[in-house]
Amino acid sequence: MNTRIIAIVNQKGGVGKTTSAVNLSAGLAMMGHKTLLIDIDHQSNTSSSLGVRPLTQENTVCQLFTAPAETFNISTIILETMVDNLFLIPSHRNLSSVELDLPYKTNIDNRIMLRDRISIISNNYEFIIIDCPPSLNLLAINCLTCAKEILIPIKSEDKFSLDGIVQLHSVISSIKQNLNPDIEIMGYLPTFYTASTNLAREILDQLKKQFDKQVFETVIGKRIHIAEAPIAHQPVQLYAKGSYGAKAYNELAKEVINRGKEKIIS
Repeated sequence: MNTRIIAIVNQKGGVGKTTSAVNLSAGLAMMGHKTLLIDIDHQSNTSSSLGVRPLTQENTVCQLFTAPAETFNISTIILETMVDNLFLIPSHRNLSSVELDLPYKTNIDNRIMLRDRISIISNNYEFIIIDCPPSLNLLAINCLTCAKEILIPIKSEDKFSLDGIVQLHSVISSIKQNLNPDIEIMGYLPTFYTASTNLAREILDQLKKQFDKQVFETVIGKRIHIAEAPIAHQPVQLYAKGSYGAKAYNELAKEVINRGKEKIIS
């Protein structure tokens, strides 16, 4: 199976990264694609958005980085979710401690631990979606080294949302050169879009001028159902099936699928 591993990353918080990870994954799964969602953010909002209470979980993403390789069984940390075809490796607040300890692991390459552990089961899924931490720390490096494609959410109501892209591009370029030559930016996703504001339109125009066809045609607007769904611990497609948010993220899922097909053809 040609598994597509997609990292959703932006070191700036509040851009819709986790919301997009959850709802894109749900959309792909609902279309019949077996999908694994990995929560690598110690805030555990991705896990919570799928009804998982991270503090009650003994087996979490932390074990990807801490369990001895000779005894580790990755299947013990993969959970079924409320969405058919969607599986989850949940996070835990202890991931922040793992992040602090990771640089001191000198007996292994601490930049590729995630890639090594995920390679065992990657062929079991059509899509693996990684919700990266909102930083460019060693955990994020692991995510980018593991992924084949990158999706970057951009908050269209924040004029500073583009500022960090230069730094992110620099990190991606370094990883591509030194650790993961296959990684590519799949696309930039405008989020929190409000067509009635000049700022949102200006940022979207700037995105399209700068990145052209890499900007998704799907634009995620600022809608109440998208904001409410995580509080209800559900993807928006279950929380409000016929809502704008559900339709928008399903359209994003279709576009992600089609971009993969275009890559194969080209």
